[in-house]
Amino acid sequence: MRTANRGRFELELEFVQALANPFYLENLASEGLLEDPAFINYLNYLQYWRERDYARFIVYPHCLHYLELLQHEQFRKELKNPLTRMRLEHYQFEHWRTWRSGPPVPPPSAPPPEDQADESKTPGPPVGSTTPAPAISRRGSLHPGNIGSANGTPAP
Repeated sequence: MRTANRGRFELELEFVQALANPFYLENLASEGLLEDPAFINYLNYLQYWRERDYARFIVYPHCLHYLELLQHEQFRKELKNPLTRMRLEHYQFEHWRTWRSGPPVPPPSAPPPEDQADESKTPGPPVGSTTPAPAISRRGSLHPGNIGSANGTPAP
């Protein structure tokens, strides 16, 4: 019995995580599965993966968001449109690209927050420090292994 439960657990986990793929969602819609009442009931049954005890096994958390969206008929209909898949793909890529980059940088015209207005409160590097600063590419990404050029300016 344990083997059967484990097999079912792994099968359902794999299926739920496949829902994180916008191409797979588009394929489900184009095959007509998202119009089948039995399949829609199955998607509703899979909502238990949103519970903490099960969600901890999820590697691709977008699948839980898409599983929730699949509960709505309008979203299921929109998945037939390739532009919807492209939009989901774009949003997902942007999330992956920026999720660890921290809070957004305010535009140059915005005044600094009050707690950062006095730069004397912000400690700088120690005087006489010889540790070079990490290089920043033209796109603004930090490259810690690329320290810079010989003259002390960041490498492109």
